[in-house]
Amino acid sequence: VWDRGNNNLTNSNLVEQTYENGYVDENGDPVRVLSRDPVNYVGGEFGWFFELPDNGERSVTNPVVRGGIVFFNSFVPVDDPCSVGGFGFRFAVDIINGGTPDEVAIDTNNDGVIDEKDKATNATGTAASITAIRQEGFLPEPVFIEDIAYTAETPSKVQGLKEPPTGRFSWQELLQ
Repeated sequence: VWDRGNNNLTNSNLVEQTYENGYVDENGDPVRVLSRDPVNYVGGEFGWFFELPDNGERSVTNPVVRGGIVFFNSFVPVDDPCSVGGFGFRFAVDIINGGTPDEVAIDTNNDGVIDEKDKATNATGTAASITAIRQEGFLPEPVFIEDIAYTAETPSKVQGLKEPPTGRFSWQELLQ
């Protein structure tokens, strides 16, 4: 949300991203892919949102912004109030529109390389970057060390940060 001090923000001022159904990873496991509807920040829209679809699902960690991607985890508790446990989703969404990132952000197949194999496909063969993958158990806040994200005991490679350019950017003549 772009907070400009306007206390009248409602969902009508935000763009809703929705889940694209039918996407699976290379193993055939279902994954989450979000729409990429644009947000018109100049035209009166103040950000984006999306619903967490599973019963009782909630965001349980602080979001971490890294290179234009927002990383956070959700948790879905078991339905039985007398039981413990559950599962969660590791999310990576575009910071500008809240949708699926343009480029693959996470090594979802854990082969150590971020490439086209880390995309999801649907029944028509359309490929898309993955927004969220399911992981069993409670997922703590992700911690990043270089291009590795640690969530619980499961590390995964993430898109590395771009190196800032080096060298002279400009010059100015100093006169005395």
